[in-house]
Amino acid sequence: MREGNADVLFAMTFDTQESWAAYGAHPAHVAVVEEHVKPVLESKVFIQSAGPNFLS
Repeated sequence: MREGNADVLFAMTFDTQESWAAYGAHPAHVAVVEEHVKPVLESKVFIQSAGPNFLS
């Protein structure tokens, strides 16, 4: 584990794959990624998963 890491989980459920894609492309989401996520990418570990209920 890298020093300074913590366990944080964001769990989101989308009705369709299209709604998930729209969320990812939304200007507000893109701005958060660009301004807050990318600057810390080298020091953090991120995992993305479709999960067991994806599109069920």
